Amino acid sequence: MLEIFITFSFVNAVFFTFMGCFIFLNDRRSKSNILYSLFCASVAGWSTSYILWLSSGVESQALFWARVLNLFAVFIPMFFCHWVLVLLGIDKRKSQKFFLFLAYSATAFFTAVSFHPYYVRGVEPALFFPYWPMPGKIHPYYLIISWGIILFYTYWRLFRGWQESSGSKKIQLKYILISMPIGFGGGFTNFFLWYGIPFPPWFNIFVSVWGLSFLYIVFRYSFMEVRSILSRTGVYILAFLPIILMSALLSYALPFIKNSLVSFSLEALFAFLCIFSFNRFLRFVEKIASRYFYNSFYGLQEKISFLSKKINQMIEMEKLSGFMMDSLRNSLKTEKAAIVLWNSEKDSFFVQKQNGLSKEIIMFLLDEEEGFLPFWLKKSKKSLLKSKIKIIAGGLQKEEKKSLEGKFEKLEEEMEKSKIAAAIPLFVENKLIGIIFLGEKEAGKIYSGQEMDLLESFMAQASVAFNNSLAYEELENRKEELERFYKLTIGRELRMAELKDQIKKLEEKEEINNKA
Repeated sequence: MLEIFITFSFVNAVFFTFMGCFIFLNDRRSKSNILYSLFCASVAGWSTSYILWLSSGVESQALFWARVLNLFAVFIPMFFCHWVLVLLGIDKRKSQKFFLFLAYSATAFFTAVSFHPYYVRGVEPALFFPYWPMPGKIHPYYLIISWGIILFYTYWRLFRGWQESSGSKKIQLKYILISMPIGFGGGFTNFFLWYGIPFPPWFNIFVSVWGLSFLYIVFRYSFMEVRSILSRTGVYILAFLPIILMSALLSYALPFIKNSLVSFSLEALFAFLCIFSFNRFLRFVEKIASRYFYNSFYGLQEKISFLSKKINQMIEMEKLSGFMMDSLRNSLKTEKAAIVLWNSEKDSFFVQKQNGLSKEIIMFLLDEEEGFLPFWLKKSKKSLLKSKIKIIAGGLQKEEKKSLEGKFEKLEEEMEKSKIAAAIPLFVENKLIGIIFLGEKEAGKIYSGQEMDLLESFMAQASVAFNNSLAYEELENRKEELERFYKLTIGRELRMAELKDQIKKLEEKEEINNKA
């Protein structure tokens, strides 16, 4: 019977170890990624200790691992709570800071006493378990604070965040809200036997349900940008398979080869083939994976490549902007988009082309808070995603935080109202010549990191095309002005010459009449 619970724990340990590593390696500087990795590490440590505790054949050893298990369990609600507050972008508020301070203080206290008999007083037989931990005097307070107050507050903040959000963020939070009671509820069933309730922790496997639901959010909605590193890892594993197979064949064949020279030659040939062929295998697998498993990104890549060739053949602004607008909307599956360019003569932005967004909304967004959006795009020289605004604002330095945090909040509010998901700057050298606004994607999807990298790379080329088109348009306008001026000037001169000629004729006629 114990083997079932050991298997459950093994699945949990492996799953959360890999998930934590993937998320941490995806972005080691992201506070959100770090906290979720710590949460995964706590679950993995709890699961590993669970295996060692159930496998112990001696009471003292079982007690030791039971206390280690509870040491890891102390951190699970805390790291999860902190991650949720960062995810919602509210961890910097004074009220949340105060709550986190109290929660971490309580967690630190329970960590300090985790090996004291007041926390886990010993292990005793319970049902079919030879050594089950028994609670000390402090343990009930841990349940009330960590599994009661902290988790209840976390769920309440998630629910409020879900109510206030929209689009892909709302869908992401919905899945977390659904999976959180399942995962933590499965883990909570371990405490029944602690307090004499004869119910085994059959629902430990539900802890993995949380992980599976999280994976679904990652792949379906590009959550926390983990999808790119998971897909990249899969591609490398597939590229290594031929080398692994060749290695297996070589290891099988070598014992039958008696000649050491032939054996050495085969090993050298194998090493050469590995070095020479890996990059070829990798490119081949990347192409297949992109086409058949990540076809949406592959499709965007193909369309961007086509766009890059096409825009170089266009110089007229109306054709270029119309083609860009239609291509971006179709490629990215969004109904709303706009192209805003800089008018150097009037020293202001103007809306060149828009679909689904009114000029008034766009100009209001550009002028809001004394032109904060253009200012930030110039400062960061990066695209601005609505979903990243809270994270950017949370990472500001103290000096910037006072003056910019409120502006970021208003900017996010306005982008949310107008359903604008991204603002991509157009730079020529260090000059901001325009901004591409993109609306939210269909089906609640968000713009992934891969898509934004691809778009930003393309926009560098598009910036040159728009700059050339603006210069051409300005040249054409000057040409028309010169032509009008020339016609006006020459016409005036011709009329003056004709008038002089008529005056001269009148004078001559008058002179003749006088003589007569």
